[in-house]
Amino acid sequence: MTPLAGAITLAIALLALADWRRALLGVIIVGVLQDALRKLTPAAPAFYIVWATAVYLAVIAIAMLSRSLPPLRSIYLHDHSVRNAWIAFFILIALQMLNALVRTGNPIVPLFGAVFYLGPPVAMLVAVGYFSGERQLRRFLGFYVLIFLPACLTVYLSPSFQDAWPVLRDVGTFTRSQLYIYDVGTILESYSGILRTGEIAAWHAATAAIFLVTLFLTARRRRHWLITTMIVALMIGVIVLTGRRKMLMALSVFFVVQWALLAWLRKGMGKIAVVIILVGTLSSYSLTLLEPTSEANLYVQRSSTVFGEATGRVGLALDLMKWAFIRSGGLGLGAGSSAQGARYAGVEQSKQAGGSSEAGL
Repeated sequence: MTPLAGAITLAIALLALADWRRALLGVIIVGVLQDALRKLTPAAPAFYIVWATAVYLAVIAIAMLSRSLPPLRSIYLHDHSVRNAWIAFFILIALQMLNALVRTGNPIVPLFGAVFYLGPPVAMLVAVGYFSGERQLRRFLGFYVLIFLPACLTVYLSPSFQDAWPVLRDVGTFTRSQLYIYDVGTILESYSGILRTGEIAAWHAATAAIFLVTLFLTARRRRHWLITTMIVALMIGVIVLTGRRKMLMALSVFFVVQWALLAWLRKGMGKIAVVIILVGTLSSYSLTLLEPTSEANLYVQRSSTVFGEATGRVGLALDLMKWAFIRSGGLGLGAGSSAQGARYAGVEQSKQAGGSSEAGL
């Protein structure tokens, strides 16, 4: 770990001793810094990938030692059947971690599995212990938007300035694993801004848009609908430039469900949500369609196919699930064996998962 990263980690840990809830906000900052610093550090060391996770775990450990987190039964919802379901889940993960260890002979692989599969239950406990009311929830969402909104906007700088500013390149350019998109009759780059990859940038852009609209619709005074709409449009534009269409689908699903709930539970709110979503979507596309022959238009063409290909993707996912079942002998390859970081533990995912890792049951 570099001295700067070490100093930041120490500062957040000391803050956690005083107030672990405020320290948890520091994890959001590290989430941006870990990608930018990795690209600015010679050889782009892989440990930056788990820096935010390490800081997060440190904060949670301090919270547990101070007995600030609720007991595990909080996620059982005081229901016997739900408790049994969670117990079955934990047993399954333990067995699959053992499976991964036997298959690979490397303890790092099941560790990846533990992080991925046990992370959500831990996050649920943290949420129960962290949020004491709507005000604190809004503060957390607002801080996330404040940090990641400008980070995502740097994607717009990548096409013009990534050659001059290495921090705007895909981290794959430093590790010889850059992602290229073969579509619309050409080869497209997945622009990432200061974030690690286009995939990460698209995920955070979608999340920031979702959080921003949520904050707007739950505010006492909804006076800034035009600004909110413009920012949502910019975030959709970011996703388009990353070439990662799945986040457009994710946004669509979220907003449709949100609109349905608002129309059902809060009369009058559904119309406001629809206006923001439609204006944001149309304006983001119109910005890139001003020059029909521009590179940006190629990304729009690719993004516009996401809904038409949805049915085919479902069929492909079912085929890959069958493929994964056959390749693994029905037992699976073990928790963590298909994780992207597994290659740093000497495990080649292409040989292990055979391209079917995204469609696991």
